[in-house]
Amino acid sequence: MGGWMLEIAKMGLYLTFPVAAFHIFNSPEYFEKYVIEKKREMYPHEDELYREEIGQLFRDMNSGNLENKLKQFSKMEQQRINRTEADNLATATN
Repeated sequence: MGGWMLEIAKMGLYLTFPVAAFHIFNSPEYFEKYVIEKKREMYPHEDELYREEIGQLFRDMNSGNLENKLKQFSKMEQQRINRTEADNLATATN
């Protein structure tokens, strides 16, 4: 049939394909471009100001100013959502 030259070519292909796939998918550029960016997209970074405002909300809940603080919190949450959407839109255009 094919002889020993065909067998050597097949063996070369069998060895080259997994090694090439390993090299491509384990390169840092691929990891940074696809994996890290997808992680940042799925789990956005919370800024410290937001955490401090949440802490202040809990402190106010314990002191009794709950209704006013809930209104402020919903306004603050809407601003954070708008800011996140604007950031996502800005990064999508880049």
